[in-house]
Amino acid sequence: MPAVNWVERGMQGDGNTLPRYHVVWGTSRHLTLRMIATLQQAATGQRLTLLSRHRITALDAQNGTVTGATGINDATRQEVYFSAQAVVLAMGGINGSHEETRANWVQSRPMPATMLNGAHPFADGKLHHLVAGLGGNITHAGEMWNYAAGFPHPQPHFEGHGLSAIPCKSALWLNHRGERIGPQPLVTGFDTHDLCQRVAAQEKPYTWQLMNWRIAVKEFAISGSEHNQRIRDLQFPLFLKETLLGNHRLVKQMAAESKHFLVDDTLAGLCAKMNALSGTNDVHADVLQRTADAFDANFSRGDSVVNDDQIRRIEHARHWGPDRLRTCKPAPLQKPGAGPFIAIQMQLITRKSLGGLQTDLQSRVLNTTGQAMPGLYCVGEAAGFGGGGASGKRSLEGTFLPGCILTARAAARSIIAGRGL
Repeated sequence: MPAVNWVERGMQGDGNTLPRYHVVWGTSRHLTLRMIATLQQAATGQRLTLLSRHRITALDAQNGTVTGATGINDATRQEVYFSAQAVVLAMGGINGSHEETRANWVQSRPMPATMLNGAHPFADGKLHHLVAGLGGNITHAGEMWNYAAGFPHPQPHFEGHGLSAIPCKSALWLNHRGERIGPQPLVTGFDTHDLCQRVAAQEKPYTWQLMNWRIAVKEFAISGSEHNQRIRDLQFPLFLKETLLGNHRLVKQMAAESKHFLVDDTLAGLCAKMNALSGTNDVHADVLQRTADAFDANFSRGDSVVNDDQIRRIEHARHWGPDRLRTCKPAPLQKPGAGPFIAIQMQLITRKSLGGLQTDLQSRVLNTTGQAMPGLYCVGEAAGFGGGGASGKRSLEGTFLPGCILTARAAARSIIAGRGL
């Protein structure tokens, strides 16, 4: 898409120096269909065999060289044996397994009591450990790119399945008592690494985003193709309409489908629904009212004396055109006609691994002594998007798909060169 998003700007301007996060027109579904068509074309002449629902259970090696793999056909439960001159691993990361996620969590960072799964249970790290059993080196496994604003999928595809919301910049991010998290307010788009740590450090493993309908229809979005049908289905006129006039469709859908997406005409009524959802009396109506009043007081003295860091960051973001299109001009939360009020209960949600199997510039898997393991390659998230940790602690967004493409291309070139083709 032509509108490039500017995220991970950094808390002090130390993040992405340029906007570089693209959304693929047609989303990942269109990209996947293009890949499938290419694979099917390559399959002519017995050049390629595609086997779905086969689970790899072992890697086979002879004299230190990986020569194939053993798998199970999940439909028939029969073992299948594969042999090859080169084996390429592209199994994703570890964040689909909460056991792996927790086992590798950096101990110096806070970890919430509960999390949602925004990856997939297939990304469970089992193949990583198979390679480690052959001497391969897993590195930077504790570096992850999780998100601070997840909520349970209304129609989960697997246990613990969460949706990753793109949090509204204009929403107030509250703790479990309905108080604004501070002293520096949480604002998305600047430092997701910091957001996750601050959310994980809260007294309870969930937070609230408080907004009004005006904010939600312009700013609320959900990551992934499932809830971005205008982009996914290439419906440009409808996409443009929702961008300009607000995505009322998505907000109404979540209000109808998700019990974690609460709507009420009054803050007192919203407070009651928040407590009913959490099964507590943690949120007091007078506290929620004071939270909203304190924020709205910023606008009572005129724009020239606004002194709120969230408002400053929003104004800064709105200087960039694409951000201006989907970020509200700062205004009181209780602005007449902007309602009803909305509260979304959020949790930390696991997503991507920034670490993985250590590889060299040819995408060859390295052992614990730094030597290439003959016959074995690793690409994409399984290799930490490059090398086993090329992104460090902060991916800075926009680095995931390119890392998959570049590492796969490096592996292909190495394999071709090794065969003299």
